Amino acid sequence: MPMEAGQRLALAKEVDELIEPCKYQSLVGSLMYLAVGTRPDLAFAIGTLSKFNAKPTTTDSLATKRLLRYLKETIGMALVHGIVDNLIGYTDSDFAGDLDDRKSTAGYVFTLAGAAIS
Repeated sequence: MPMEAGQRLALAKEVDELIEPCKYQSLVGSLMYLAVGTRPDLAFAIGTLSKFNAKPTTTDSLATKRLLRYLKETIGMALVHGIVDNLIGYTDSDFAGDLDDRKSTAGYVFTLAGAAIS
């Protein structure tokens, strides 16, 4: 999985160890480019990681490295479209799941012929 199940990242506090923002931002931007062009499975993880671009911590860096390991392990995977049959949509949301500002997060996926298209 791109992110650890149940992992909650929070904004940096005074006691957290910060890392260099420029390198973190560059890596997250590169991953975002992948998500937009070829890897929609990364979208949620990158959206979560990009919230910490201003003050990334070592915890955020570890989550980004996990995402890179996920990419390495799934490099040979591809979306395969079969016979066009049904358009199926799934949605999910949490209520006030963000630890910092208590905002909710929603997500969706639409599949056509068994492959994710959105």
